[in-house]
Amino acid sequence: MLSQIDFLVFSHVVIDEIELANGMVQDPYLGGAGAYAAAGAALAAGPNRCAIISGVGTDLPVEAKGWLIDSGIATAGMPAVDAHTPRTVIRYHDDGERTESPRFGLDHFTLSEPEMAMVPENYQNAKGLYVFKAIDTGFWTDLRAYRARTNCAVLWEIDVAACNPEKRPHVLKQLADVDLLSINQSELDLLYADQPDLTRVQQVDELRAAGVEEVLLRRGAGGATVFGRGGAFAAAPPPGELVDPTGAGNAFGGAYLARWVDTDHKSSEALAAAMAGSAVTIRQYGPPAVSHVHRNRFNRLTNQVQEAVHFLEKSIK
Repeated sequence: MLSQIDFLVFSHVVIDEIELANGMVQDPYLGGAGAYAAAGAALAAGPNRCAIISGVGTDLPVEAKGWLIDSGIATAGMPAVDAHTPRTVIRYHDDGERTESPRFGLDHFTLSEPEMAMVPENYQNAKGLYVFKAIDTGFWTDLRAYRARTNCAVLWEIDVAACNPEKRPHVLKQLADVDLLSINQSELDLLYADQPDLTRVQQVDELRAAGVEEVLLRRGAGGATVFGRGGAFAAAPPPGELVDPTGAGNAFGGAYLARWVDTDHKSSEALAAAMAGSAVTIRQYGPPAVSHVHRNRFNRLTNQVQEAVHFLEKSIK
Protein backbone atom coordinates (compact mmCIF):
# COMPACT_ATOMS: atom_id res chain seq x y z
CA MET A 1 0.00 0.00 0.00
CA LEU A 2 1.34 3.42 -0.95
CA SER A 3 1.85 5.90 1.88
CA GLN A 4 0.01 9.20 1.97
CA ILE A 5 2.09 12.03 0.55
CA ASP A 6 1.26 15.23 2.43
CA PHE A 7 3.79 17.68 0.99
CA LEU A 8 4.78 18.30 -2.62
CA VAL A 9 7.89 20.28 -3.52
CA PHE A 10 7.73 21.90 -6.95
CA SER A 11 11.30 22.85 -7.77
CA HIS A 12 14.31 21.67 -9.73
CA VAL A 13 16.57 18.83 -8.70
CA VAL A 14 20.09 19.16 -10.08
CA ILE A 15 23.57 17.82 -9.59
CA ASP A 16 25.92 20.47 -8.21
CA GLU A 17 29.56 20.61 -9.30
CA ILE A 18 31.50 22.81 -6.89
CA GLU A 19 34.87 24.46 -7.39
CA LEU A 20 36.20 26.17 -4.27
CA ALA A 21 38.15 29.42 -4.30
CA ASN A 22 41.41 27.53 -3.76
CA GLY A 23 40.79 25.55 -6.95
CA MET A 24 39.75 22.39 -5.15
CA VAL A 25 36.93 20.53 -6.92
CA GLN A 26 34.42 18.59 -4.85
CA ASP A 27 32.66 15.42 -5.86
CA PRO A 28 29.29 16.19 -7.50
CA TYR A 29 26.24 15.84 -5.24
CA LEU A 30 22.49 16.26 -5.33
CA GLY A 31 21.37 19.89 -5.20
CA GLY A 32 18.81 22.32 -6.49
CA ALA A 33 16.09 24.12 -4.57
CA GLY A 34 13.89 21.04 -4.76
CA ALA A 35 16.32 18.84 -2.84
CA TYR A 36 16.93 21.46 -0.14
CA ALA A 37 13.24 22.30 0.31
CA ALA A 38 12.36 18.61 0.48
CA ALA A 39 15.06 18.09 3.12
CA GLY A 40 13.55 20.87 5.22
CA ALA A 41 10.05 19.47 4.85
CA ALA A 42 11.20 15.92 5.65
CA LEU A 43 13.04 17.10 8.77
CA ALA A 44 9.94 18.89 10.02
CA ALA A 45 7.27 16.40 8.94
CA GLY A 46 9.01 13.06 9.32
CA PRO A 47 9.78 10.36 6.74
CA ASN A 48 7.63 9.24 3.82
CA ARG A 49 5.36 12.28 3.76
CA CYS A 50 7.16 14.45 1.21
CA ALA A 51 7.70 14.18 -2.55
CA ILE A 52 9.60 16.20 -5.13
CA ILE A 53 7.98 17.20 -8.42
CA SER A 54 10.69 17.83 -11.01
CA GLY A 55 12.02 16.43 -14.24
CA VAL A 56 15.36 14.64 -14.12
CA GLY A 57 17.60 12.73 -16.51
CA THR A 58 17.95 9.01 -16.99
CA ASP A 59 21.48 9.47 -15.65
CA LEU A 60 20.39 10.56 -12.15
CA PRO A 61 23.30 9.21 -10.07
CA VAL A 62 22.87 6.22 -7.80
CA GLU A 63 24.13 8.36 -4.90
CA ALA A 64 21.36 10.91 -5.49
CA LYS A 65 18.73 8.18 -5.60
CA GLY A 66 20.18 6.77 -2.41
CA TRP A 67 19.92 10.13 -0.64
CA LEU A 68 16.25 10.44 -1.62
CA ILE A 69 15.43 6.92 -0.44
CA ASP A 70 17.35 7.27 2.82
CA SER A 71 15.66 10.63 3.49
CA GLY A 72 12.18 9.19 3.01
CA ILE A 73 11.44 11.49 0.06
CA ALA A 74 9.19 10.01 -2.63
CA THR A 75 10.29 10.18 -6.26
CA ALA A 76 7.31 9.07 -8.36
CA GLY A 77 6.86 12.71 -9.39
CA MET A 78 10.37 12.93 -10.86
CA PRO A 79 10.01 11.72 -14.46
CA ALA A 80 13.00 11.32 -16.76
CA VAL A 81 12.65 14.07 -19.37
CA ASP A 82 16.12 13.84 -20.92
CA ALA A 83 19.23 11.69 -20.91
CA HIS A 84 20.99 14.15 -18.60
CA THR A 85 19.95 15.43 -15.20
CA PRO A 86 20.56 19.21 -15.03
CA ARG A 87 23.94 20.10 -13.57
CA THR A 88 24.93 23.41 -12.02
CA VAL A 89 28.56 24.53 -12.00
CA ILE A 90 29.19 26.57 -8.83
CA ARG A 91 32.44 28.50 -8.56
CA TYR A 92 33.41 30.19 -5.31
CA HIS A 93 35.68 33.23 -5.43
CA ASP A 94 38.21 34.70 -3.01
CA ASP A 95 35.81 37.47 -1.96
CA GLY A 96 33.23 34.93 -0.80
CA GLU A 97 30.95 35.45 -3.79
CA ARG A 98 30.03 32.66 -6.17
CA THR A 99 28.78 32.22 -9.71
CA GLU A 100 26.42 29.54 -10.97
CA SER A 101 25.80 28.32 -14.50
CA PRO A 102 23.91 25.36 -16.00
CA ARG A 103 26.41 22.94 -17.50
CA PHE A 104 24.12 21.94 -20.36
CA GLY A 105 22.68 25.42 -20.96
CA LEU A 106 19.49 27.18 -19.94
CA ASP A 107 17.29 25.49 -22.55
CA HIS A 108 18.23 22.09 -21.16
CA PHE A 109 17.60 23.30 -17.61
CA THR A 110 14.05 24.38 -18.48
CA LEU A 111 13.24 20.90 -19.79
CA SER A 112 12.99 19.71 -16.20
CA GLU A 113 10.71 22.55 -15.07
CA PRO A 114 8.19 21.19 -12.53
CA GLU A 115 4.63 21.02 -13.83
CA MET A 116 1.34 19.96 -12.28
CA ALA A 117 1.04 17.29 -14.98
CA MET A 118 3.97 15.48 -13.30
CA VAL A 119 1.92 14.88 -10.12
CA PRO A 120 1.08 11.14 -9.89
CA GLU A 121 -2.38 9.86 -9.07
CA ASN A 122 -1.45 8.92 -5.51
CA TYR A 123 -0.21 12.47 -4.80
CA GLN A 124 -3.61 14.04 -5.41
CA ASN A 125 -4.49 14.82 -1.79
CA ALA A 126 -1.48 16.71 -0.49
CA LYS A 127 -1.89 19.05 2.46
CA GLY A 128 0.83 21.50 1.44
CA LEU A 129 2.64 22.60 -1.71
CA TYR A 130 6.03 24.31 -1.80
CA VAL A 131 6.50 26.22 -5.05
CA PHE A 132 9.72 27.86 -6.21
CA LYS A 133 8.83 29.70 -9.39
CA ALA A 134 8.50 33.07 -11.06
CA ILE A 135 5.26 34.03 -12.84
CA ASP A 136 4.13 31.06 -14.93
CA THR A 137 0.50 31.50 -15.94
CA GLY A 138 -0.08 27.92 -17.06
CA PHE A 139 1.40 26.39 -13.93
CA TRP A 140 -0.52 28.65 -11.56
CA THR A 141 -3.79 27.96 -13.38
CA ASP A 142 -3.31 24.23 -12.82
CA LEU A 143 -2.22 24.80 -9.22
CA ARG A 144 -5.34 26.86 -8.57
CA ALA A 145 -7.50 23.91 -9.58
CA TYR A 146 -5.53 21.53 -7.32
CA ARG A 147 -5.79 23.93 -4.40
CA ALA A 148 -9.53 24.41 -4.89
CA ARG A 149 -10.07 20.65 -4.87
CA THR A 150 -7.83 19.77 -1.91
CA ASN A 151 -7.85 22.98 0.17
CA CYS A 152 -4.09 22.53 0.54
CA ALA A 153 -1.75 25.24 1.80
CA VAL A 154 0.58 26.84 -0.75
CA LEU A 155 3.98 28.33 0.11
CA TRP A 156 5.51 30.36 -2.70
CA GLU A 157 9.22 31.01 -2.50
CA ILE A 158 9.36 33.73 -5.09
CA ASP A 159 12.00 33.53 -7.80
CA VAL A 160 14.19 36.64 -8.03
CA ALA A 161 13.20 36.85 -11.71
CA ALA A 162 9.75 37.99 -10.56
CA CYS A 163 11.14 40.63 -8.20
CA ASN A 164 11.00 43.93 -10.04
CA PRO A 165 8.50 46.80 -10.12
CA GLU A 166 7.24 45.92 -13.60
CA LYS A 167 6.20 42.47 -12.44
CA ARG A 168 4.83 43.56 -9.07
CA PRO A 169 1.21 43.79 -10.34
CA HIS A 170 1.49 40.18 -11.52
CA VAL A 171 3.01 39.14 -8.19
CA LEU A 172 0.21 40.83 -6.26
CA LYS A 173 -2.39 39.12 -8.43
CA GLN A 174 -0.71 35.75 -7.91
CA LEU A 175 -0.76 36.12 -4.13
CA ALA A 176 -4.50 35.48 -4.16
CA ASP A 177 -3.61 31.80 -4.75
CA VAL A 178 -0.94 31.65 -2.04
CA ASP A 179 -1.08 31.17 1.74
CA LEU A 180 2.58 31.82 2.55
CA LEU A 181 5.06 34.02 0.69
CA SER A 182 8.75 33.39 1.39
CA ILE A 183 10.97 36.26 0.26
CA ASN A 184 14.38 37.53 1.32
CA GLN A 185 15.28 41.12 2.09
CA SER A 186 17.13 41.73 -1.19
CA GLU A 187 14.21 40.36 -3.23
CA LEU A 188 11.77 42.61 -1.38
CA ASP A 189 14.00 45.61 -2.13
CA LEU A 190 14.04 44.69 -5.83
CA LEU A 191 10.28 44.22 -5.90
CA TYR A 192 9.78 47.74 -4.51
CA ALA A 193 12.80 49.41 -6.12
CA ASP A 194 10.56 52.16 -7.49
CA GLN A 195 9.22 53.04 -4.02
CA PRO A 196 12.29 53.51 -1.81
CA ASP A 197 10.36 55.58 0.74
CA LEU A 198 8.12 52.69 1.76
CA THR A 199 9.02 51.00 5.04
CA ARG A 200 9.32 47.21 5.27
CA VAL A 201 5.99 47.07 7.09
CA GLN A 202 4.30 49.11 4.36
CA GLN A 203 5.72 46.80 1.70
CA VAL A 204 4.52 43.76 3.60
CA ASP A 205 1.12 45.38 4.17
CA GLU A 206 0.62 45.67 0.42
CA LEU A 207 1.62 42.05 -0.12
CA ARG A 208 -0.73 40.81 2.57
CA ALA A 209 -3.56 42.98 1.28
CA ALA A 210 -3.27 41.06 -1.99
CA GLY A 211 -4.52 37.94 -0.22
CA VAL A 212 -1.53 36.03 1.17
CA GLU A 213 -1.99 35.00 4.80
CA GLU A 214 1.63 35.34 5.91
CA VAL A 215 4.80 36.92 4.58
CA LEU A 216 8.01 35.20 5.65
CA LEU A 217 10.83 37.73 5.40
CA ARG A 218 14.22 36.02 5.42
CA ARG A 219 17.16 38.16 6.54
CA GLY A 220 20.12 35.79 6.28
CA ALA A 221 22.35 36.02 9.33
CA GLY A 222 19.78 38.43 10.78
CA GLY A 223 17.21 35.66 11.10
CA ALA A 224 13.64 35.92 9.85
CA THR A 225 10.39 37.71 10.59
CA VAL A 226 6.90 36.35 9.97
CA PHE A 227 4.11 38.85 9.32
CA GLY A 228 0.59 37.50 9.71
CA ARG A 229 -2.88 38.15 11.05
CA GLY A 230 -1.76 37.49 14.62
CA GLY A 231 1.07 40.01 14.44
CA ALA A 232 4.75 39.62 13.70
CA PHE A 233 7.19 37.05 15.08
CA ALA A 234 10.96 37.14 14.74
CA ALA A 235 13.81 34.75 15.46
CA ALA A 236 17.57 34.75 15.09
CA PRO A 237 19.45 31.73 13.75
CA PRO A 238 20.94 29.41 16.37
CA PRO A 239 24.72 29.63 16.77
CA GLY A 240 26.81 27.16 14.81
CA GLU A 241 29.29 26.68 12.00
CA LEU A 242 28.54 28.06 8.54
CA VAL A 243 30.02 25.82 5.84
CA ASP A 244 27.83 26.71 2.86
CA PRO A 245 24.65 28.85 2.83
CA THR A 246 23.36 27.23 -0.36
CA GLY A 247 19.79 26.02 0.04
CA ALA A 248 19.20 27.57 3.46
CA GLY A 249 16.23 29.59 2.23
CA ASN A 250 14.74 26.57 0.46
CA ALA A 251 15.06 24.39 3.57
CA PHE A 252 13.51 27.23 5.57
CA GLY A 253 10.45 27.23 3.31
CA GLY A 254 10.03 23.46 3.26
CA ALA A 255 10.26 23.18 7.03
CA TYR A 256 7.98 26.17 7.62
CA LEU A 257 5.26 24.78 5.38
CA ALA A 258 5.32 21.32 6.93
CA ARG A 259 5.27 22.53 10.54
CA TRP A 260 2.69 25.25 9.78
CA VAL A 261 0.31 22.67 8.33
CA ASP A 262 0.93 20.09 11.06
CA THR A 263 0.37 22.60 13.90
CA ASP A 264 -2.78 24.09 12.38
CA HIS A 265 -1.03 27.32 11.39
CA LYS A 266 0.99 28.12 14.51
CA SER A 267 3.43 30.68 13.15
CA SER A 268 5.88 30.76 16.04
CA GLU A 269 6.34 26.97 15.97
CA ALA A 270 6.70 26.97 12.20
CA LEU A 271 9.30 29.74 12.40
CA ALA A 272 11.34 27.80 14.95
CA ALA A 273 11.29 24.71 12.72
CA ALA A 274 12.22 26.76 9.66
CA MET A 275 15.21 28.36 11.38
CA ALA A 276 16.33 24.92 12.58
CA GLY A 277 15.98 23.51 9.06
CA SER A 278 18.20 26.27 7.71
CA ALA A 279 20.75 25.75 10.47
CA VAL A 280 21.06 22.02 9.75
CA THR A 281 21.41 22.76 6.03
CA ILE A 282 24.35 25.17 6.25
CA ARG A 283 26.53 22.81 8.29
CA GLN A 284 27.83 21.01 5.17
CA TYR A 285 27.95 21.16 1.39
CA GLY A 286 24.77 19.78 -0.11
CA PRO A 287 21.42 19.01 1.52
CA PRO A 288 21.66 17.20 4.85
CA ALA A 289 20.98 13.50 4.96
CA VAL A 290 17.60 13.30 6.67
CA SER A 291 18.90 10.68 9.07
CA HIS A 292 18.19 9.89 12.71
CA VAL A 293 21.21 12.00 13.68
CA HIS A 294 20.05 15.03 11.69
CA ARG A 295 16.46 14.68 12.91
CA ASN A 296 17.68 14.74 16.51
CA ARG A 297 19.82 17.80 15.77
CA PHE A 298 16.87 19.44 14.03
CA ASN A 299 14.59 18.79 17.01
CA ARG A 300 17.15 20.19 19.47
CA LEU A 301 17.64 23.32 17.37
CA THR A 302 13.88 23.77 16.95
CA ASN A 303 13.42 23.74 20.72
CA GLN A 304 16.34 26.13 21.13
CA VAL A 305 14.96 28.62 18.61
CA GLN A 306 11.41 28.27 19.96
CA GLU A 307 12.55 29.64 23.30
CA ALA A 308 13.91 32.75 21.56
CA VAL A 309 11.04 33.48 19.14
CA HIS A 310 9.68 36.87 20.09
CA PHE A 311 6.52 38.79 19.30
CA LEU A 312 7.19 42.13 17.60
CA GLU A 313 3.87 43.86 17.15
CA LYS A 314 0.36 43.40 18.42
CA SER A 315 -1.14 43.82 14.99
CA ILE A 316 0.13 44.03 11.43
CA LYS A 317 -2.81 45.08 9.27
